[in-house]
Amino acid sequence: MNFIKYFLFISLLLIIGVAGCGSPRYNSSLKPPRWFFVREKEQTIEINGYQTKYSISGKGTPVIFIPGLSGIKPKLSAYPKLAKKYKCLSYNLRGLNGDNNKLAYYDIKQLSDDLNALFAKLKLDKAVLIGNSYGGCVALQFALDHPEKVEALILKGTFAKFDFDFKNNVLAFFVKYAPDFLYRFAMRKHVEDVVAKGEPQWAYDYILECDLSAPRKTAIQRIESLRKFDIRDKLSKIKTPTLIIVGSQDELTGIKYQLYLGSHIPNSYIKVIKSVGHLVDILKPAEYEQVILNFLKY
Repeated sequence: MNFIKYFLFISLLLIIGVAGCGSPRYNSSLKPPRWFFVREKEQTIEINGYQTKYSISGKGTPVIFIPGLSGIKPKLSAYPKLAKKYKCLSYNLRGLNGDNNKLAYYDIKQLSDDLNALFAKLKLDKAVLIGNSYGGCVALQFALDHPEKVEALILKGTFAKFDFDFKNNVLAFFVKYAPDFLYRFAMRKHVEDVVAKGEPQWAYDYILECDLSAPRKTAIQRIESLRKFDIRDKLSKIKTPTLIIVGSQDELTGIKYQLYLGSHIPNSYIKVIKSVGHLVDILKPAEYEQVILNFLKY
């Protein structure tokens, strides 16, 4: 216990020290786009013993958006052109408040099984998968588990194995062991210094709200699932056409991860979107959407 207290204290000093350097946290002059305020119609469905919310927009070939570490479904209103050509669907991952999740522990394989159950419930035979960061791990796992159900694979800022360096280990330690106020502080610094560094304040506030919305237990489970996730030796088995998207300023899941995916997944293509970091999907949605539309013409 004394070791934990000592580690927390030293880590806190390091985080505060690092926080005083570098660029400003956010750009307060930029306002949220119009789509950000749209209230989308939600439906509830039970899959694999938990209730989740999902949204659908458009008709045609299904395109499923798999959310990132927060587990909260992305707003389909940010991608109106996709909804004109495809049946866009987004859903929440298990583990959010009120979803009746009864599992003591789950991992990315379980989330792949949940997605398969969603396919069954909605009577989907095949779909395009768009995985955002952590959601990209789910998409990769699903493509390995059920290749016949994946029309195309789109990965934004994701990885085959995440590098738990010193900073990421400190964050994981805070999430698992720190008192609640220190846990929330560590999450704020992570979003401020890495995920949304130098980005608009509305984006910082939105991502932080999403990341803190899940129960603490869920946050711990998801980070532990990242430690165990490693499909580097399986990437060559993915034959599905794959688009890999990354922001040029992404400090969380930057170009090294994407180059690795691109060099090991056959029939894959990397697209770098300039002047944006990890939040390319919400800060440059029009360009992100157009890149996806161009790819789906293959």
